[in-house]
Amino acid sequence: MDISITSTARRSYNGNEHFAAEMVCGKHAASIWVCRGVDAHVRVVVKNASHRCWKGLGKRFATVEAALAAYKTAAVRTMIETACEMAAA
Repeated sequence: MDISITSTARRSYNGNEHFAAEMVCGKHAASIWVCRGVDAHVRVVVKNASHRCWKGLGKRFATVEAALAAYKTAAVRTMIETACEMAAA
């Protein structure tokens, strides 16, 4: 499965380290934020028809495992895993 990373950013503030990645895998596109520190969480925005219509903030998960469990699409799960690996590096 080929993942194209279109952009990444890393910032630290308020006692947290934030990592953001924009990714495309096949026909799926997503923005993934990984926050480590005091307020650790993972936020996933899958850019589908619902996102284009409602401009939502995606879903916020307390753990990486919870984020992976919420998505059944292999492409989205792979993008989440890749973003978390990049955030840890």
